[in-house]
Amino acid sequence: DNRGSATTALRNADRLVRERVDVAIEFQMYERIAWEISSKFLDAGIPLVAVEIPHPGAIYFGGNNFEAGRLCGKALARRAQQVWGGEVEGLILLEWPVAGPLPHSALTGVAKGIREILPQIDDQRVTHLNGKGDFGESLDVMRKHLRRSRLRRWIVGAINDHSALGALRAFEESGRLGDCLVGGQNADLE
Repeated sequence: DNRGSATTALRNADRLVRERVDVAIEFQMYERIAWEISSKFLDAGIPLVAVEIPHPGAIYFGGNNFEAGRLCGKALARRAQQVWGGEVEGLILLEWPVAGPLPHSALTGVAKGIREILPQIDDQRVTHLNGKGDFGESLDVMRKHLRRSRLRRWIVGAINDHSALGALRAFEESGRLGDCLVGGQNADLE
């Protein structure tokens, strides 16, 4: 368990190398250390499978993030047409930059899917917030954003479900739950 920590992920990789595992399956979210983790296993001759975040020289296992995001964006836009007649005042993308470009492509897909149905949502209506893929961080940045903004009818695309739930809680706390449509990635049970 990397516990969401780059330092712990590196220590765990060292431990697996010391134990001479037959194959390693790595799921850690920090693109900046992917090369370092990969090199540990490659130098030891241990095959590596990287889940969700590509690691150099590893077999990649993950979904098509862009297309998943695009499908989410289209569903959010269709719902906006149903409940608001397509009148959306803004799009918020709850990001997690340290994960790198591949997971981020899901949010690019969300924006693309929304614009396929609601082309009036241009770049000037898009707000990028770093929710760090975390419920608490997303809740905090959304609270701050909602205090500053009086816009209504927001679509929120989140990097994962933890961020989506944080955004929902912020809208709920502010009494503006009816002002948002939120979509996340990963289909967590919560």
